[in-house]
Amino acid sequence: MRKYLNFSLLGIVLIFFGLIMSVPAITENIQHQAMAQRSETVTGTVTSSHTKTTHARRGSNNNSYCPVYSYTPTGGTTLQLIDYHDCNSNMSSVHSGETAPISYDPNDPDVAFVDTQHTASALTVNSVVGVVAVILGIVALTISVVSRRRARRNAALADPVYPPVEYGQPQ
Repeated sequence: MRKYLNFSLLGIVLIFFGLIMSVPAITENIQHQAMAQRSETVTGTVTSSHTKTTHARRGSNNNSYCPVYSYTPTGGTTLQLIDYHDCNSNMSSVHSGETAPISYDPNDPDVAFVDTQHTASALTVNSVVGVVAVILGIVALTISVVSRRRARRNAALADPVYPPVEYGQPQ
């Protein structure tokens, strides 16, 4: 009984992890593809880095450094965009002066993304890993349910059912 519960729990955790990972990535991927059709592209330049801190277990913090691009939409003022898809644990990996294409919505230039293969790859990897985790979770849950039912059926077949016998009664 316990192994079925553990397998079910594994399936639920995988599904939960997969949804957390894939839903935002798939949504962002769809938004990028939709925006790519109506966007304008300019060259952005890395001007600084943004420190992203994640809190780990036992009170320690992990810092990642993300490039901050400055870009100027056509006829607009200079804006900044943090590329969260290119964060690294090493600050020296962010090189000021590097350039990349920035695609932005001409109706709302603050809505923009770094239009590189790295960004597309990061979104694709997150989507695929999340979907695979959901599929594995569904498989684990299915195996758990089927195995549990099969074990119950086999246990029922192993115990023969005899008609009740009443002692002391004439037959």
